[in-house]
Amino acid sequence: MKRLPLLILLMTFLAPHLPAQPSVTGALWQLSKAAGQKRLPYLDVSSLKFSGSGALQGRPRVLLTVSNPAASPVEGLVLRYDFSISVSSSGGKGVWTVPFHVGETRVSRLAPRSEQKISIYQANLGAQLTRLRGTGFRPKALKLRVMSEPRAGDDLSLLVREFEIPFEEAQ
Repeated sequence: MKRLPLLILLMTFLAPHLPAQPSVTGALWQLSKAAGQKRLPYLDVSSLKFSGSGALQGRPRVLLTVSNPAASPVEGLVLRYDFSISVSSSGGKGVWTVPFHVGETRVSRLAPRSEQKISIYQANLGAQLTRLRGTGFRPKALKLRVMSEPRAGDDLSLLVREFEIPFEEAQ
């Protein structure tokens, strides 16, 4: 029984150290459809649908989850992101285009041991899909790459995250 506290203390020091840096831990794709002049609330989706004419059915956004596992708050966090589309011809294997939209958003303060939801709206997606209409290529998926601005002592493997969502043709 006397060895139990010693064993717990030893396990604490031998346990792998988790980086205490803010990082993007998840993304939720959402879509808001239009009802006349009104926009309906955003709903979670697992794919983006476009009509036979190539128009996107709704306005997409990505809801990012940013986590701070540290015991101290993080201030002035900058998230840089880009969007690209995977295109293919006649249903073959797709190829990722160069990013068509690049942006950044700032998180002024992230409390210790907390998560915060950040919304990213993508305004150029409809225009990008319109450009693809007459080319013979079809969009297969949309990819968001997001990077938190590096700080001294950060683990590089946690800086960049990628999130994809497939496109589907509406029936």
